[in-house]
Amino acid sequence: MSNQNVGYEIEYWEKSRQEDSLERYSLASKIFDLQNRIRPTDSVIDLGCGPHGGIFNVVKCSLMVGIDPLWEEYGAMGKFLPKDIVTVIGDSNNFNYDGKVDCVFSMNALDHSGDLSNSISEIIKHIKIGGIFMMHVHMRTKKQLNSGHKMLITEEQIDLLLAGLDQVHKQIVQTCPFDNKPYASYLGIWRLR
Repeated sequence: MSNQNVGYEIEYWEKSRQEDSLERYSLASKIFDLQNRIRPTDSVIDLGCGPHGGIFNVVKCSLMVGIDPLWEEYGAMGKFLPKDIVTVIGDSNNFNYDGKVDCVFSMNALDHSGDLSNSISEIIKHIKIGGIFMMHVHMRTKKQLNSGHKMLITEEQIDLLLAGLDQVHKQIVQTCPFDNKPYASYLGIWRLR
């Protein structure tokens, strides 16, 4: 993550309240039907979960891994750091759970990665056969790009990158359901064959 992206993210999380995150993840739980898709015995990674614990506020499972490149910065800011999850400083390119994970969840994170193709390829490597990948990503227009969101992502691009998986759910919305901003969003669930 570039210094400019780090600055953007830190500014966002400095303004963020834990209650706002809990509200967003409660909504994500409904949209993605997390209670019925994630079992207590599952191993789950929340990629880009932020300082408030991501989906682990709404689901509990046997292995809960929160991966975020900014864990140290969150701690320095005095932000809430969940105690019941394994925290890994990194992104989709530097964690090692090859073929061992039941679910990878990523909400509004992959549009920060810089290389969507490589990120998705790496994520798929970590999912067990029969496991699932759940993703929400903004598809901003050129005018909507900013220092924290520099990548144009299209529906066709995502469909192509994940064509080797079975798509369980796909929803394209013109307003982000988690922050009501006018960004088209792709919400999808795929199962690894």
